Amino acid sequence: MSMIEIEVVGLQMDAALGIHSFELDSRQTILIDVKIQLSGMPQQDSIHETASYDDIADTVRRVIDARHYNLAETLCVTIAEALKALQHVHEVTVAVTKSPRTVACKSVVARVTL
Repeated sequence: MSMIEIEVVGLQMDAALGIHSFELDSRQTILIDVKIQLSGMPQQDSIHETASYDDIADTVRRVIDARHYNLAETLCVTIAEALKALQHVHEVTVAVTKSPRTVACKSVVARVTL
C-alpha cells in the first residue's frame, strides 16, 4: 500500500512547560518533530489535498500558546490530537524535545503516535 508521509523536523518554539519553579516562571525553547501520514494520495497537485507545513506549524503554535503544560508528555499528546484533526491526516507522530536542567543529559524526548 502506498502512503505519503510529511515530516516537519526541529520546529523551534518557546513553551510554558515544566514542573519546577524556574520552569513555571518563564518559557523555555523546545523542539517539536512531526511526522504525518496522509489519508490518501494527492491527485490534482493541490495544497488542498494535503496537510500544509503552514497549517502544521500554526496548529503546533496554537496548542503551545494555549496554556502552561506540566508534562512534555501532555503537550506531546495535545499537539498530536490537534494535528490528527487536520484534514487528510491518517496518522501522526509527535516528539517534544527539551533540555532539562535537573538531569545530566543533552535532552529528553516525549513521543506519541496517534
